[in-house]
Amino acid sequence: MEAKTKKLIYGVGSIFVAIIFIFSYGAFGNNSNASTSTTTVGASNTVFVYGNTNGIIENYSQTTYITATGKNEIEALNVSLGNLEANGTVSNYVPINATYYEAILSTMSPYQLSVYLANALNSSTISVSAYAYVRLPATVYVNYNGGSQIPLKVPAKNYTVYISKSNYSIGANVPVKMQVLVTTAGQIYNNQLRLTEG
Repeated sequence: MEAKTKKLIYGVGSIFVAIIFIFSYGAFGNNSNASTSTTTVGASNTVFVYGNTNGIIENYSQTTYITATGKNEIEALNVSLGNLEANGTVSNYVPINATYYEAILSTMSPYQLSVYLANALNSSTISVSAYAYVRLPATVYVNYNGGSQIPLKVPAKNYTVYISKSNYSIGANVPVKMQVLVTTAGQIYNNQLRLTEG
């Protein structure tokens, strides 16, 4: 086939594709009256709600954070953590800075570590913090629109909340604050539920 014939075929083909594209765009893409359906709920169809409730501590994370103050307390903390690591209660611990430690627990909870260190160091200023896994009530009354209340059904699962002082044993109630995006159908949007210690 001659080069001129090939160019002619490619040229006609290109024009044909361009015409199809233009008509397709006019029929589908640029039609202001076109209707679409989707199962995705956008953030614009949500409302921000907030409330307070009690969660039940189901468990803690193994990673815990310890804050000590004063030279004597820090020295005593190093000795205590070294002993706990030697007997296998603590898997590992590292100082993040001069007064802040991260420890990985193996056979005790952050609450138990908090009690142990308070007794071992004879100190009330030692602070043990960790993430807790909490179960919320099936229904929580939340506030919206300046204080109006609505019942919100909460899926039955464990939620994570940071506990600044692990003074709650497993099974204990911990006060929490909720901030939630809720759909117009009254459901939690995209699992966007934020919990903080109350």
